[in-house]
This record gives sequence, structure tokens and C-alpha cells, in this order.
Amino acid sequence: MGRAVLVLMGVIGCSTPDPELPSLPHGSPVAQAIGLGMSPMSIDDRGIPRLLQVSPSYRFQIQGSPAVAALAHVERLAPAWGVEVLPSLSTLGEVAIGSSTIVRVEQRIAGLPIDGGELRALVRPTGELIAVNGTLIDAASRAAPRFELDDAGAIGVAVGVDASALSESPRGWTGRAGTIDVPLAAAKRMWVRHGGQLIAGWIVEAYLGRTDSTHSDLVRVVVAGDGRVLERTSLVADVAFKYRVFADTTGDLRPLDGPIADVSPHPTGIPDGGFPGFVAPQLITVDGLNHPPNNAVPDPWLPSNRTETFGNNVDAYADLNAPSGLTFGDFRATATSALTFDRTYDTAVGPLTSQPQQMASITSLFYVINWLHDFWYDAGFTEAAGNAQDANFGRGGEDRDAMLAEAQDNALGGSRNNANMSTPSDGLPPRMQVFLWSGLDEHTLGLQPSGRTPAHGVATYGIDTFDVTAEVVLANDGTGDNPHDLCEPIVNDVTGKIVLVDRGICTFESKALKIQNAGGVGMILANNNANNPPTMGDDVDTTDPITIAQLSILQTEGVTLEEELLAGTVTAAMHRLVGPELDGAIDATLIAHEFGHYLHHRLQQCNTRLCSALSEGWGDFLSLMIMARAGDDLTGAYPFAVYSTRSFSDDAQYFGIRRAPYSVDPAINALSFRHMAAGAPLPDTHPFLPFGVNNEVHNAGEIWAAALWEAYVALQQAGTSFDAVRDAMARYVV
Repeated sequence: MGRAVLVLMGVIGCSTPDPELPSLPHGSPVAQAIGLGMSPMSIDDRGIPRLLQVSPSYRFQIQGSPAVAALAHVERLAPAWGVEVLPSLSTLGEVAIGSSTIVRVEQRIAGLPIDGGELRALVRPTGELIAVNGTLIDAASRAAPRFELDDAGAIGVAVGVDASALSESPRGWTGRAGTIDVPLAAAKRMWVRHGGQLIAGWIVEAYLGRTDSTHSDLVRVVVAGDGRVLERTSLVADVAFKYRVFADTTGDLRPLDGPIADVSPHPTGIPDGGFPGFVAPQLITVDGLNHPPNNAVPDPWLPSNRTETFGNNVDAYADLNAPSGLTFGDFRATATSALTFDRTYDTAVGPLTSQPQQMASITSLFYVINWLHDFWYDAGFTEAAGNAQDANFGRGGEDRDAMLAEAQDNALGGSRNNANMSTPSDGLPPRMQVFLWSGLDEHTLGLQPSGRTPAHGVATYGIDTFDVTAEVVLANDGTGDNPHDLCEPIVNDVTGKIVLVDRGICTFESKALKIQNAGGVGMILANNNANNPPTMGDDVDTTDPITIAQLSILQTEGVTLEEELLAGTVTAAMHRLVGPELDGAIDATLIAHEFGHYLHHRLQQCNTRLCSALSEGWGDFLSLMIMARAGDDLTGAYPFAVYSTRSFSDDAQYFGIRRAPYSVDPAINALSFRHMAAGAPLPDTHPFLPFGVNNEVHNAGEIWAAALWEAYVALQQAGTSFDAVRDAMARYVV
């Protein structure tokens, strides 16, 4: 019977660890237990026995009922738990197990019971002890009792309503306030564990729901006597939410790099013009992922009665319209059914195609930031360290500052190709703004019979998708200093032709309209200076839609093409394909970069240009940490923001958002400390995408991120567990 009964006692007597107790002069509690004739079968992380079984050397005998015997045995064994000042002990009841009895023992101090303080002693009919489960608590380990609220006030704090909205019924407290419905709640004054001691507080248990739903949660909230919320857990077997997002379905539910196949590191390590295929989002079930102190369960991202992406760590919404923030016309993602946010982001269409598409984006942003919050929480970026949470559960730091996550920021106002992070001090919400990004812009120009493919620019107006092949003719407006600039009406026949026109004093769009009205099918514009082919901008005074193909070329190319036209027939093939815009809110590596700014600025005051560069480096490194997975070749090429930057270069899969992918291999990335200096020659031994000066903050930040990456890879190569090294590196960062 012994093993079966011990298992039963462990199941029915489980409780949370007790607070720190004073050390004993005569050895550890385990040593004391052994000296008293007990065998410790389970010991907590402080070295306090939690399950004691009698050994043959235990000689204490007591006559009387099982209850009397149980109390006597517990008192005698006090040193085995490190207890010097006994609490008041009494019995709560008895459970018959064959011929023996489990006696439930309650502990009280100054008349108040101790939360989680029940012990269970298994005794024979003769009064002999068999085993005892639980931990005796030292009555000296407590703060002076203090209650600043009554029961209604404690319940109000626990469920988020004013105490005046609650009324007492024969079964408990009930009430409604706004959309919050409290069908039934109770509050018990008890000693609760906090900060290594016992303090007076309430254990509030409440059914909590919404007035417009039949669904409700049962929550258990620990409220200190001064009204602070110390702990909140759900007592419903399953209150985890489901989110359809781009993430792993197993393990730590890590976000994917984006809505794309995993190509980290780069498949070949050299630019090859490839781009990863798109993948489908998955329905992920999660409540929370962090491991808070003295708490058996993670902190939930959302309370079970919440139906929008507004949780304790993140408030995510689409900020489409001015002014900044959640204002008229903006919205959060809403649940599609109970505890579920199930909308599929369609990568084949644009981010603003529909509200469900937008809400899928918001859901993704909410998920990724919550995941990052919990990962870095476990690394030490907790409430006391200054993280962002609405409720800090009495663990230190300032609360009421959940991160504001703004998806599709100012999308209707034209903001594109960026993201930013604003990080005030602890207590004021940080804000992440994530923009839309330009989609794939594929364009080619081929000339025959020469076979040349000139460098070219595009127009920002008119149609952005075309595929036209036709004979080329030189424009002629018959007048002015340059009769080929089409600043006057066209006079030659261009029907069905692609027209070569010189850049001049009139607008690009006005030239295109003249060609279109004359029956032409395309325009090739030659620059009139030595600069690159111009990007042809919109003319607000030209309101007619432009429906012909348009590309621009170098001045020298224009001269060559004119000469070829004089020599004979020239045919041009003009092609352009613009894909849908991209949504930065579904690019986890981009979000991780911005999260890095927030983590850095909450942990370090930053008011110099060098610190700004370091912050960019921290952001890049956090992106690399979320990208690298067990089994990856860590010596390969690691670009980030591949999805968002598809239009930034001819090979976004290789370069991403930086001048070269990160790598410990100097044949892929040879940047070093000297390259932070303006004017220092850049590496010419590998593919490089130069932009800006060396000491620009993003460029200088690459050097710091590269150093961090080298250190991390070295640690991984020296370690035996990828996850253990990753977690250690995260702790080093914090």
C-alpha cells in the first residue's frame, strides 16, 4: 500500500513552494529530517522536504485518534521543515485509505489560514505515522497584517470593476460594469506568499465574463492587503487562445522569419537571385510562455473574456489614419469565435485588400511581440527590470504600460518601407510602429537587334504591370530647342510604336499622355544629364490615367539608341511586374529588430550617436537570435527582413535589409571595427550592397551586431545544447 498511498497523497496534497525560511543552527532541514528518523522522498528547490516517509529509526509513538496523532507528529517534525516558530495547527478533515487515515492539517497565524499551507499526514489506526506531504511554515516569516480594502474592494481590484458595482448575495458577490460580468465571486483573507515572507491578503476566486457572451472564465487572483495584484491564474482547464500566424507548431512555438520558407542560412551563401516560397499560417494554441517566479503557470497574454488583441503585454491595432494611436477608423483584431483569432493572411493580395486581411496582420503582430516578451522575460527582462506590462503582479517595476503595437501605420497617409520604436521610461507605454513595404518590382528592357539591356528607371504613376514589344521611333514635336522632348504636341506617326523621348522642361507624365493620345504603346525616356535613369514622378496637373508602358534610361543610352534608329529598325521589349505590397507586421525578424531597440533603451540610457548605432546592432542581433535554429549551419549567410525588403535589391534573399548578410565567414562578411569610420574603404572581396556612409547609425550598428553574432556562434560551437546556449546568451544580453 505504501507507494500507492504516497502517490495519492502527492496528488491530493500538491501546493506551491513555501517562502524562504531562516537557516537552522543544527544542519539543513534534510539533515534534521533524517536525524528525526524520516526519509525525504521529495525536496523543493530550496532544500526543504515536501514528502517525508517514516524510516525504521523513527521511534515517536502517540496514542489517540488519527487527528490527535497527526498533529503531534507534525509538531515533532517541525525541524525537518526548518521551522522554529510553530503556526497554529488544526484538522480540516480525514480521508480513509484502507485501514489507515489521511488527516488534513491546516496552518493558521493570528487566526488567518495560510494559502497553500495544508499538510496531509498518513497514520495507522494505532497512531503510527507512515508519511506526511506538504511543508510546515515558520510563523516568524511574515509581515505585519494590514488590510486597506474590504472583501468587495479586493474583488473589484481582482476583476477590474469598481467595488460599488458589486453586491453581496447568499452565495457570494455579483455585479456588472460596462461589458464586464461577474456572475459570482468570493474573497478570503489569508496569509499569502510574497517576497520571501507571508503577508496578509486576499485569495479572490471569481467567474468572469462579458455581458454579451455566455462564456466565462474562473480566475484566482492573489491581492495584497494594500490592493496590489500579486498573481492571477485561470482555474479553467483550458483557456488558451488560438492564433493563426506564421510560427512553429511544436516546441517553443517560435515565430517563423516571415510568411516564407525557412532559408536561414542562405541556401548557397552567394547571391543567386532566388526568393523563398510563401508558406501557410498555422493555428497555434497558447496561453502564455514565460516562467514567472513562484508561479506554476505562465502569465496569460489575454484574459479569457477578451475578444480583441489587447492584452497585458501588448495592445495591437491598425493605425491607418492620423492622428497617431487608436483613433477613428482604426481597429484591433477581433476574435472569430470563442478564444480564437483565425484569419488567414493571403500573401497573393495586398495588405489593405480587406479588413479580415488587416486583422490577420494585427494578430500576427500581437503574437510575435508577446512571444518576444515571454522569451526575454525568461532571460531576465522582467517587471523589475523595466519591461512593459499593464499589470506587474507585485513583482516590481512600473505597470500600466503594455506596448502599443501599430500595424500598417499611416498606410492611408502614404508611409512605407520603415518601422520604428519609441521607448519612454518604465511606466509609460512604449510604441512600435510597423509600416507597409513596397512589393516586388520586376522590370526589364531589351533592345534588338543589338541585344542590349540598358539600365533603366520606372514611373511612380500610371500602370505598373505591362509586357510590350514594338518598334521604337524617335519623338518629334517639330518645335523648340529640342524637338524630341515632347513639350509640344507630337507631329510624327507613333501609332503602335514605342517612342524614345528626351527629358526636358515639361513633366514626365505630360510626355506620356501625348504619346498615349497619339496611339503610342510605350515611352522610353532618355535622361538629359549624367545621373542615373530617373524615377519618373507624378504630375498632379495631369489627371488622365496613363495606360502605356514607361521606362527611363541613361543619357548615353539615349544617344546610342538614337544612332541605332538612324541606322535601321530597332525593337524594344518593355516588361514590368509589380506584386502586392508587403506587410511588415508579419515579418518576425523586422519586429524582433524593433523589439531590440525597446529592450536596449529600457535597460540602458541612450543619448549619443554611438549609442544609437549600438541600438541598431542590438536590434539586428535580436533578429538573428530568433532566426537561428538548432541544426542550422551557423557559419553561413544570415540576412534578415528578407520578406519586407523584396524590392530593395535584385537579391533580397541574400542581402535582406543590410549591406551584406551577417556571417562569421569573412568571405561572406568582412566588416570589422575600422569600417565604422567615415571614409574607410569597404570590403571588395565579396558581394556588397553599399548605401550611405560608414558612420550612419544603421551601417555602424552592423559592426556591433557582427561582433555579437561572432561571440554567439563561438558559444554555440563550444556548447552541447543549442537551446541552453541560446538561453544563456539571452541572459548575457539582459
